Amino acid sequence: MKIALISPKHSLNGVNIGLGYLNRQLCDCGHKTLLLDFGVTNNISVSDAISKFRPDYVLVSVSEFTLKEANTISREVRHVSKCIIVAGGPLLNMDYHNFLRLDSFDFGIVGDGRNISAMLKDLTLPGHVYVKGKLVFTGKAEGESIDSLAAPLYNEEIYGTFRSRKFSYIMMTSRGCPYHCIFCPNPLLSGKKWIARSPENVIEEIRSLHFNHGIDTFNIMDDNFSLDKTRAKVLLKKVLQLPFKVRYILGNGLRADTIDDELAELLKVTGCLRVPIGVENADPKIHKLVEKGVSLKIVEKAIITLKKHRLNTEAFMIIGLINEDKSSLLRSLEFIKNMNITARWYIAMPMPGTVFYEWVKANGKLLPFKDNAGTWSGDPPVLFETDKLGKKELLHYFYYLNSESGNYFFLSTGSSMMMRLVTALKNLAVHNPARMPSFFVWCILAGIYGKDFVFNQLEQAS
Repeated sequence: MKIALISPKHSLNGVNIGLGYLNRQLCDCGHKTLLLDFGVTNNISVSDAISKFRPDYVLVSVSEFTLKEANTISREVRHVSKCIIVAGGPLLNMDYHNFLRLDSFDFGIVGDGRNISAMLKDLTLPGHVYVKGKLVFTGKAEGESIDSLAAPLYNEEIYGTFRSRKFSYIMMTSRGCPYHCIFCPNPLLSGKKWIARSPENVIEEIRSLHFNHGIDTFNIMDDNFSLDKTRAKVLLKKVLQLPFKVRYILGNGLRADTIDDELAELLKVTGCLRVPIGVENADPKIHKLVEKGVSLKIVEKAIITLKKHRLNTEAFMIIGLINEDKSSLLRSLEFIKNMNITARWYIAMPMPGTVFYEWVKANGKLLPFKDNAGTWSGDPPVLFETDKLGKKELLHYFYYLNSESGNYFFLSTGSSMMMRLVTALKNLAVHNPARMPSFFVWCILAGIYGKDFVFNQLEQAS
């Protein structure tokens, strides 16, 4: 069969790893595929590509934030082809009822897609949702061992972005997280299960990427990389034995209660460029409501340990959590300044199915989703407001707290450096003009050291 896989354009540009895995599964089963990832490229017409390729199936990855674009793509495909159009991705994995929000799709796939070739042919298998008079759901497709999954397969254009370091190669060494933070949709996606690849399996992928594609920079996007500290340390020791050097970041950070001196030193000597810690909020009263199960004392100890080993350490912070107000935000900022680390502040996102979503419905107001430049930009999504923090206040503290924490990149948006500079200056002038001098110093250093400085990834001497 001929199968096209499409990832819609989204605000956080980058490669869709899920489609890479599906592409590998389909190619290994002997199918001919076309991979269109609009997080990487914009110079391809969906209609032209589908008309030329003439697929039997088109698979579209859909999230809450690409829903509109995915529907547009499905209509474009339907206009030029009689192929079967299939939806998959986070939107359906969070709630299969979301299939009713999709236009022109024949059916959806929910859960693990490693059996994708058979699933396309047999709608009675687990993992399908479709409408036949009423909504039909055959159950979520489950997968246990992820060692059995072959590494993602991309096209040469995407491999080229990895080699040039325009994007880091996204790698998953484990999947899921057993914890239940109130804002996190992960339990809906993984069922609170944590499944890990063996260290040997991960090393095999790294070696293949280095020798076959010249890739040496990675973004490890595990939800909980160090949940099993022993496994994490064994993996890092094997990385140290490789006959070449690698660079990597831990894109989703580490859980504070897993960090010790040995792990920190291994991260340092194996080429880790940045270690975020999910603090979320540092006001003790609000922090408890997040239900992370990690005290602020443990968070503080973890940060001190990472800094002792000269690792670029930063905090993930969330604006607008349960009962949060101006005073609690400022207490969190005081914690960041006392720890002397960079912080990335995000406006909370009430994802359907989470505790936080239900709290917002009961105590605040959900706002409609509008196109934006993404959470890592000066035009972030604001999907709710409360009586303590309205939409204007949420945006104000987004700009204020990021600038106070030295994270000026989040004040900018645009497709060119000039546009980013102008939008950052505008937001800074309105929300925190006192930081203007330090912003100009930051711009000079960004010009000298590039994106490694911007993203807090400059290598520190041991």
